[in-house]
Amino acid sequence: RGGSEAYYGEHADSILLIDYELLSQAPERVIRLVYDFIEEPWFEHDFNNLAYDAPQFDDALGVSGLHKVKPRVALEQRPTILPPDLFEQYSKLSFWNDGSASAANVIRMKSDAAVN
Repeated sequence: RGGSEAYYGEHADSILLIDYELLSQAPERVIRLVYDFIEEPWFEHDFNNLAYDAPQFDDALGVSGLHKVKPRVALEQRPTILPPDLFEQYSKLSFWNDGSASAANVIRMKSDAAVN
C-alpha cells in the first residue's frame, strides 16, 4: 500500500522505479538513465566483475545474504514459491505498469526489442 501511495502522491516525480528484467539484461543502459535521473556524471562500471557482501549487517537483521551481490549482472529466472492463484492475484498489484495517472519515473521494458 505504501508504494502505491508514494507512486500516486504529491512527490511521485522524485521516484524512480526500475524493471528488474530490463536492469538485468541491459544494465549499462539502465544505470546511465539512473545517473541522468539523479543528475550525476557517468563513470564506467564493469557489470561482469562485481562483488559486495555485508554478512555482519545482514546477520544482525536476521536476513543472511540479503546484500550479497553476484559477480555478474544477469537475468535469473526464479520459480515462484506462491501457489498459482496467489501469484495471479498479486501480479495484478503491479500498479507501476500503468503510468498514466502518476508523475513517477519508471524505467520499464516495452518489448523484447528494448534490450537488443
